[in-house]
Amino acid sequence: AGWIKDISPGTDLKPLTPEYQFDKNLASQISSETSLIPAPKAVSYDGETVSFSGLRTTGSAPFWLLLDLEQENGLPLNVSVGDKLEPSAYALCVKQNEVTIEAGSIRAASYGAATLRQLVRYDDYRLQLPVCRITDKPDFEHRCVFIDIARHFQPVSALKAVIRAMAGYKLNRLQIGIANDEGWRLEITGIPELTEVGARRCFDANATSGRSEEHTSELQSPDHL
Repeated sequence: AGWIKDISPGTDLKPLTPEYQFDKNLASQISSETSLIPAPKAVSYDGETVSFSGLRTTGSAPFWLLLDLEQENGLPLNVSVGDKLEPSAYALCVKQNEVTIEAGSIRAASYGAATLRQLVRYDDYRLQLPVCRITDKPDFEHRCVFIDIARHFQPVSALKAVIRAMAGYKLNRLQIGIANDEGWRLEITGIPELTEVGARRCFDANATSGRSEEHTSELQSPDHL
């Protein structure tokens, strides 16, 4: 595990015991600074907070991560995209009278919006933001989540929820396992053999349908349910 710590110093390698998790949760509640995941490259807080009722996005189209915060007379959120920063980098600045996101690309601006989403806190039915400046860019180009739907079936709604959560944490690759051994799960109408044959595991080398008649009857028997 030492090499993991070397390439990613922020990695927490301690065993996740109930006591350790309790201490971590308690520390995050009493800390004056907000915990951001993943941790940005540089964060500077000045100790003040901004109380606001919503955000009014200007400069670029609002991001879906912030749509629930949109308000016509809200705190101005100015988004600018240019070549001053690297394509994956952004700078987020929260002031008393405005919020700005400067980014090297639309993609990087969405990362800034995801960070801003995590900064928001609720206190006495009001929204709160810490006055701060954050500069950040991803350490790795490939930031992936793998889901095995060939063995563990998931509805489309569940996959969409995962994708929304991935965007919130700046993950940019979704790898979906749609086939394992003789278990093809994705129907392609132009190649019907994929599901007609490939979706059935062959238990009998002489079977033509992918299943032996004997095994098919066993599967349908109430005694085997």
